[in-house]
Amino acid sequence: ICMRVVPLDDGSVPFPGSGATIGQPQGAVDIETGERVLLVPRQDGNILDIGCTALVAEQMNAPMMTWRILNLTPQHRGTWTNLRDEGNNVLRADVTEHPDPAIDNDHVRELSREYRAVLEEIMSFYQGVEGVSSILASIVQPGELADTAGGSQHLSFEDKLELLKAFDPVKRLERAIEM
Repeated sequence: ICMRVVPLDDGSVPFPGSGATIGQPQGAVDIETGERVLLVPRQDGNILDIGCTALVAEQMNAPMMTWRILNLTPQHRGTWTNLRDEGNNVLRADVTEHPDPAIDNDHVRELSREYRAVLEEIMSFYQGVEGVSSILASIVQPGELADTAGGSQHLSFEDKLELLKAFDPVKRLERAIEM
């Protein structure tokens, strides 16, 4: 699938299931509401070949700024080949999506319980984060559960990138528990 490639700032790693908001200079070649794009991290200024496909859910002009804000709904891991620069800061590439398979077995259920317990223990140290247990309980697939680690401020860029590159959802959940 040919998609627009949107490089993120150095240090940002997109994950499926986590919302993303990015700025785009007004007057730049528009990204349309409803368009699917590939959000990709940069490392030392270089665009990486893995990212997260996302749907542009909404856009608005930022008050008193020359930027437009795009709210995106990340969907699946994606890798690109054949990156093309179309000018005007527009990059396009052939994108392969990598959705997680549905997995349910005793091992996955035990890993999921362990990961939820770790997160609940961490969250018990913070005030104002009630409801985490019910949110975590609503996530049943191991890859989706592991991807919640992408929002952790305690993980390094390299750790987050390692999780993004882990296509096997069970191994990703095991690694998230170790981190």
